[in-house]
Amino acid sequence: MKELQRIRRSSLGGSTSSLTRRSSISQKDIQALQETLQKQQKVSAQMVFALLLFTITALFFRFPFVLQCIPPVWDTVAWKFSIVHCAIQMIFYWVLPHDHALVMSSAGDEKREINSFFSCILTCLLYVLGASAGIYRGDLIYIHFNSIILIFAIFALSIWAALIVSYHFGTGNSGELDLYLNSLDSKRCDCGFYRLWADFVLGPIIYTSPITVLAATNRSVGLISNGLFCLVSMVSMVFSARCDRQKYEFRRTKGALKMGGVDAFFISAKYRTDSGETNANLLLGSGHWGVCRHPNYTSEAVTFLAFSAFQGFPSVLAHFPAIFVTLFLIARAFTDENRCLIKYGQYWAQYCSKVKYRFLPGVF
Repeated sequence: MKELQRIRRSSLGGSTSSLTRRSSISQKDIQALQETLQKQQKVSAQMVFALLLFTITALFFRFPFVLQCIPPVWDTVAWKFSIVHCAIQMIFYWVLPHDHALVMSSAGDEKREINSFFSCILTCLLYVLGASAGIYRGDLIYIHFNSIILIFAIFALSIWAALIVSYHFGTGNSGELDLYLNSLDSKRCDCGFYRLWADFVLGPIIYTSPITVLAATNRSVGLISNGLFCLVSMVSMVFSARCDRQKYEFRRTKGALKMGGVDAFFISAKYRTDSGETNANLLLGSGHWGVCRHPNYTSEAVTFLAFSAFQGFPSVLAHFPAIFVTLFLIARAFTDENRCLIKYGQYWAQYCSKVKYRFLPGVF
């Protein structure tokens, strides 16, 4: 009985009529929005790949100088570094101790073994020790960075091609795997061209661009400004970690969590699975997640904007990565909300009426 009372205090649920009274949008309007979003034509992955391929090819023929921007692919130092780096990461994954992380999703909770943090720390230490011992120059990555990224791009395309071959001609093309690949979480997090290219190429370029500009221009803002940007970036990173921790603990405890000494507010959002069964997820509306719907995206954008501010303003292009990351997070938030509207319907409208702002409370 106490558990039932706690849920009633913390969760808004009930019949469709009660939901309609709590939301300013009618059930009929929600259904119309859901149908409109579901009917939107989505560009296939094959079409996107073809557009990328032909666009790049056309650039080479239309602007010959583009070929001069391509780094040398036969850079032996870059090949040695790339191969050794990937080999070391595989060895670390097999040899180093693992922590057990609980990965929670609508498909069910799963425990995975991870050691990426220890691997990252040890990789940095080995690089510094090797440079200090005179085995290689300390600026090796900076000098050969373009060729290293090109080689990583080749690695990404090769692994992607191997995955395609394995799926169509190997044991990967099974009925059970097809069911798994059609789950929502698998579609969003599966290993494919998007993830491989982002991890191998886009991520290293985007997140190292500010320090690259600083090293190339040999200029920065003043000491006080640097201290301010450092403080902003550290606070935003800590805030982002707190947001993720709040949602993680909330989902781990199935809503039985206190925030500020009171029960966490949440909405039990029901939805139908692909098999037609009724399920429910808990939408958190307390703590940082009661101020705006995407506090983690806001803190990530602020962190990268602070990183980009260290380089001053040498040109607009120098801040393009920060602008790109910010626009990407905004677009991703709208995509997530459209997906939630399709999935949860009136429950999502009720959640939006409770948590009114997307990114900045009182502003946006």
